Amino acid sequence: MMQGMFAKGSDILRRHTARVLFAVLCAGCGGVQAQAQVAGVVNNGVPDGGVQISPIRFEADVRPGDVWRGTLNLKNFSSEIRELTLSAEDFVVTDDTQNITFYPSDQARHLQVPDIADWVVLPQRTVTLAGNATAAVPFELHIPPNAPTGGYYGALFVTQSRTGSYDTQTGQAQIGINSRMGALLIFAVHGSEPARVEGTLTAFGPTQKVFFVSPVRFRTSIANNGTIHFRGSGAITLARGGKTIATLPLASQVNYPHKVRTYASAWHFGLLDMGPYTATVRYESLSGLVTLEATEVFWVVPWSAIAIVVGIVILLVALRFYIKKNYVIQRR
Repeated sequence: MMQGMFAKGSDILRRHTARVLFAVLCAGCGGVQAQAQVAGVVNNGVPDGGVQISPIRFEADVRPGDVWRGTLNLKNFSSEIRELTLSAEDFVVTDDTQNITFYPSDQARHLQVPDIADWVVLPQRTVTLAGNATAAVPFELHIPPNAPTGGYYGALFVTQSRTGSYDTQTGQAQIGINSRMGALLIFAVHGSEPARVEGTLTAFGPTQKVFFVSPVRFRTSIANNGTIHFRGSGAITLARGGKTIATLPLASQVNYPHKVRTYASAWHFGLLDMGPYTATVRYESLSGLVTLEATEVFWVVPWSAIAIVVGIVILLVALRFYIKKNYVIQRR
């Protein structure tokens, strides 16, 4: 019986050692296969000033000469009167798409940024919002008749100024605060020139081939190689032995022309999740003109599982040594 236990323990060690060696050997294998077919200023809640705007984004496809109409909703959650000023600016997305830089119209033209701020027509530039009151502010975008095909990006800002005051009870002055919130303007103009909508999967896969410690991290990068933005979403599917283990969503985001948007995803594995996995990403633009797919293989080899197996084997070896040293086994 003891010999059977020793043999079983040794067999477990051999099998798990083989898995680890195979995982390490596979660390350099695999490759991305992909095919492509044809922010800090927006408030997601109630700001300190007590005023909320909605929606926080306007997206539309328009044509030269169009007049597009929208409404910005304001709500004052405080009991104080708020004096609000409305304005518009253009924005430029950074190369990593993580930040947006805003410019007034004159600076945008100087930087040769497509200007949308001058298209905004506001019937009222100032709004007095009573305590706990709401207001609907209409506005229009007048697209020039000669506007070229392309993406035009800006923001409709709401600025509130709170003047300083003097507290007679504490004898302290209170500093005035200016805060502003913005609703993004993301417009695609379809003019006489054809719009080119193209995207490529520039990177996909786990950050390493073998994971000993949770979580498994993935990086997905999608480049917009076209002349106009597109919105898309997708998911990463993890499978083992043909069975789906987990699905990691890629949130709906706007991909701006000549920029690369990167998604970071993570999957937390457990002690019993040892083995090879297949990760497949599928992405599609809202228009359906861009579809991307790629597959990668990775291994999960939890250190804790290895430690348990090694511990069991060491215990069995020690037990065998103890028995041989202190007992005489006689065969009949």
